[in-house]
Amino acid sequence: MPKNRREIDSGQKRTEIIDCAEKLFREGGYQATTMTALARAVGIAPNAIYWYFPSKDHVLVAVLERCHGAMIETLAGDDSLGTGLHETLRRLLARLREIKSLVDELRWRGSHSEVILEFRRSYHRRMRLLLADALKRASNSQKERELLGVAIMAVVEGALIYDSPKFPAEEIVEAAVRGLIKLENEA
Repeated sequence: MPKNRREIDSGQKRTEIIDCAEKLFREGGYQATTMTALARAVGIAPNAIYWYFPSKDHVLVAVLERCHGAMIETLAGDDSLGTGLHETLRRLLARLREIKSLVDELRWRGSHSEVILEFRRSYHRRMRLLLADALKRASNSQKERELLGVAIMAVVEGALIYDSPKFPAEEIVEAAVRGLIKLENEA
C-alpha cells in the first residue's frame, strides 16, 4: 500500500520522485512516462504525486534543473574554463549528450509549456553568463562576450541535433570554433 504524504518528509519524497523521473525519462522517454507510472514507481498513490508537482512538465523542469545545475557547477569550477575553451566545450557537449533526450524535450516542450519555456530561458541566461565569464580574454565588452556565449551555445546545441557518424558533434563544434578564431585573426 502506498504511503501517504504525512508519513514521508516532502523534500525526501520530491528527491525520490526526481530520481525516479530522470531514470524513467531516460529509459522510456518523457512522452511515454505517465504521472501514474511515476507515482507507482515511487510508491505513492497516483493522485498524490500532484502534492509534490503540479504537472509532468514541472517534474521535467525539476529533473533538468538538477542535471543542468550540476553541469554548470562542474563547468564553473573547471580549471580549463577561460584557458582551454576547446576542452570546456568538449566537456559541455559530453554532459549535454548524457541528457540528450531531455534536452530534446526541453527544446520541443518549450513552445507548449510556460514552465519549461521559463526554465529554458533561465538555463540559457546562466550558460550565456558562464561562457561570457570564460571569454574575458576574447573581449572587453560584456555584451560582446555574452553574444559570443549565445553563439557558442547555439553551435553546441546545433551540433547535438546534427550529430552523426559522418559529422560527430565534437567535430562540428571544433570546426566552428576554429573557423571563428580564424576569422577573428584575419580581421
